Amino acid sequence: VPFFSSKDIVKNKLELNNIAFISEEKFHSLGRGKLQPGDLMITVRGTIGSVAVFDGKEQGTGFINAQMMIIRPSIKIKTVFLHYLAQSDLWWKQLSLYSYGSAQQQLSRKILRNIYLVLPSVGAQKEIVAHLDRELAIIDNAVHSTSEGIALLQKYKSSLIANVVTGKLDVRGAAAALPEVDPLTAEDDLDEAFAADDSEFDNEELAEAAD
Repeated sequence: VPFFSSKDIVKNKLELNNIAFISEEKFHSLGRGKLQPGDLMITVRGTIGSVAVFDGKEQGTGFINAQMMIIRPSIKIKTVFLHYLAQSDLWWKQLSLYSYGSAQQQLSRKILRNIYLVLPSVGAQKEIVAHLDRELAIIDNAVHSTSEGIALLQKYKSSLIANVVTGKLDVRGAAAALPEVDPLTAEDDLDEAFAADDSEFDNEELAEAAD
């Protein structure tokens, strides 16, 4: 039987790649902490407020460690809607306000029971979830594409530096083709440019004074 800990929730999703397991005998001997499909898992110690939906499709059930709690929604609230709600500013501001512990933040069952929720009808919840699923999929795809592009540019940058400094890429021809610049001439050009800017500024001031 899967035994979940807080590290199994990554970016508010349940990661099943490295989960631990306990025997069925051990599972049946335990009390609270047994998961059912549709439960919302939340971390309550250390890194608080990370949430994930347990759909039970692969395991059917599971057990959570002491760093987590189970929120089992009533028929008036859809788990997927509560999952989105638990990522909102409204939810997080309340967690920040009511959590306790200086060295390690914690949440209690009482705190979670007293969280203020905006609760539309079940039909409206489904519409909200469908809209968020569509819009966030677009954002996630854009983030993924951008991340891939950045990774390719970083790889090219590292490869370019390595090839140049090790001599695999000869840049002497390109360097020789660059125009020669007389440092004194360049400095004179800059002085003239700044002098021209100053002259324009003075003329504007005089015009404003005349007005």
